[in-house]
Amino acid sequence: MPTPTFLRLHPDKKERILQAAINEYARVPFNEVSIKNIVEGAGIPRGSFYAYFDGKEDLSDYLLKEYRDQFRAYAKEVFDQYNGDLFLSMNHLYQELLRQCLEAQNNYLKMIFLNMRSGVDGNVFEYYKTEGSEGFMEIVSKVVNTENLRLEREEDLHEMIELTIMLIRHQLSKAMRCEGDYDAACKQFAQKLEFLKKGMQRGETQ
Repeated sequence: MPTPTFLRLHPDKKERILQAAINEYARVPFNEVSIKNIVEGAGIPRGSFYAYFDGKEDLSDYLLKEYRDQFRAYAKEVFDQYNGDLFLSMNHLYQELLRQCLEAQNNYLKMIFLNMRSGVDGNVFEYYKTEGSEGFMEIVSKVVNTENLRLEREEDLHEMIELTIMLIRHQLSKAMRCEGDYDAACKQFAQKLEFLKKGMQRGETQ
């Protein structure tokens, strides 16, 4: 996490540093990221960088946390919009993530789902509670409508949520690698989500 020195910076300077970092992480895979390019882009001395962060891993983790917090808040709004429907909500979240990934200014997010470094894409969802904040799994478990889900065991709901998250991650990565168009990628995701829905949804009572 950033040092207290970084957190005390003027908001404009913090934004300049973070934007320079995003630009660099979006440009190349994680192992090729250059701190030299970040400090030059931010207009700060190299020594100042280490007064703010331990290294590029620390900075990347902070950027991911910032995005993850925003995404969690957005997910709550989406589930509320769809009255807790797991499938409609996850479909909406996939479409929004894909839209952001395909935007030129969001190459950083695109690199996350292209496996910028091993496991990094999982941090967007961060299943369980960390550092005093709720994990994505805990948030969704509280807001999802379970009335039409086939729940036979206590852990079934978590497994259903995890399967939909895995599908989102897989399809986003596939869409980024294949560089397919937005509508086609959304259609393919919806088709696969429908397969999951048929297996998870409670059947009609006779």
